[in-house]
Amino acid sequence: MATQAGYHSHPGIPLDDKMETFSSTELNQVRDFLNQFQKRIDGVAVGELSLEERADYDIITAHLRLSRLELETLQSHRHNPTVYIELLGNAIFSLYTLDFAPLEERYDAIISRLTHVPA
Repeated sequence: MATQAGYHSHPGIPLDDKMETFSSTELNQVRDFLNQFQKRIDGVAVGELSLEERADYDIITAHLRLSRLELETLQSHRHNPTVYIELLGNAIFSLYTLDFAPLEERYDAIISRLTHVPA
């Protein structure tokens, strides 16, 4: 998803060769991130926001609620095999079609992502 959004590195960590694994460690990291983000969102003085900021706030909070619902309740990764097919397809498709780096670099990232498939 980061590649599709144009977010290719995070403080010195290249992201284009990474892929989600749904390991317990990774799921716990996501849970911690969502909990920390929720605390930050809870501190926003909503009444002081402009209309545009309020719209952004509403979008962000709705996405946060959806992410928490998926992680804590739905857990599609546990019973829906298409999650993995879509993950792999999107991981390769975005690198192949988005022209953000030389093709050779994107191919290297595709190969690196494919090495994560067994996980």
